[in-house]
Order: sequence, then structure tokens, then C-alpha cells
Amino acid sequence: MSRGFSPKTPYEPNSIVAADEIIIPMEAEPHALDGVDVLEERLVEAREIFNKSLDILGILVTKYRQGTTLHSTLLDELHERWGDKVFNTVIHINIDIPAATVQFLPAVIAKPRSKAHIDYTALAEEVVAREEEQAKNTNGGNAQRQA
Repeated sequence: MSRGFSPKTPYEPNSIVAADEIIIPMEAEPHALDGVDVLEERLVEAREIFNKSLDILGILVTKYRQGTTLHSTLLDELHERWGDKVFNTVIHINIDIPAATVQFLPAVIAKPRSKAHIDYTALAEEVVAREEEQAKNTNGGNAQRQA
């Protein structure tokens, strides 16, 4: 029997009920792996109670520092645990992101030639590609069932 779903924030139930898919942002720090596991448990619970179609579109690593052993090891471990749920794109640590926030602008507009712009553009392209692939698989699956 379900324990019931107890939200951690007032917005959590609405966002989970309304979404078909979520992107889990994960800071490139070791304890964040545990947080992803806890969030997955909460999503399983929410799926059982509220939203049967809820799925994880991907896990996005943020504040990634390329060339560090810690972050590359963490990314490897994340891929081992979650496989293709982990986005290939990572958001590198970059001063342009908080600077854009201070300006009340998206980083891709505030600094159009920055690494942040490149990272977020790559993420957008990857999200679109995943959605298109899922739509193709869903529509292909429906067409096969109808045949």
C-alpha cells in the first residue's frame, strides 16, 4: 500500500502531475548522485499516485569543470548508473551564467559567444532530438499496432 505522496515544495505536485517528462539538473558534485537516486524514488511514487506517463527525459550535469578527475569520474559513474538517460551535453562552470542572471537575461543572449551559449544551444538541440526520437518511436509503435 502506498504511503501517500508528500511534496517537498508547494509546487512539486503540480509540476509532476502536469509533466510527461522531466529534466533532472545535477550539479557535478559527488553527493548529487545520491540526490538523483532520491528524486527517482519520489518520481516512482508520484507516477504510481498521480501521473502514470511521467518519465525522465534526461539528467543534465551542470557546473562541470572539464579536465578534472573528480568531474570526469563522476560523469562516468553517472553514465554507468543511468546509461542513456544522461545527456551528452554538460553545462560547464562559467561566470557568464551568474553574470547573465544579474542582468536578468538568459546567458545565450547576454553573452552570445560564450561557452554557456554553446552549452545551452547544444542542450536544446539534444532535447529536441530526444523528443523527435520518442515521437518517432511512439508513432511508429502505434502504426505497427494498427497494421
